[in-house]
Amino acid sequence: MEQYVIPIILVVGIIGAALLTRWINWFTWGENRQREEAMRERIEAREATREKDRERSDEDA
Repeated sequence: MEQYVIPIILVVGIIGAALLTRWINWFTWGENRQREEAMRERIEAREATREKDRERSDEDA
């Protein structure tokens, strides 16, 4: 019985580490995706504002 304890603990530890790594990667992928979407929205809003400013300056000229 004692000869199986350490290998079982090692196997369970390796599987646990793999699952933890996979969960962390999934979580950070989601976080990065949210940041990219927020950045795209800010860029699009900035471009829309610049376009409006250009239209106003064209009307004034």
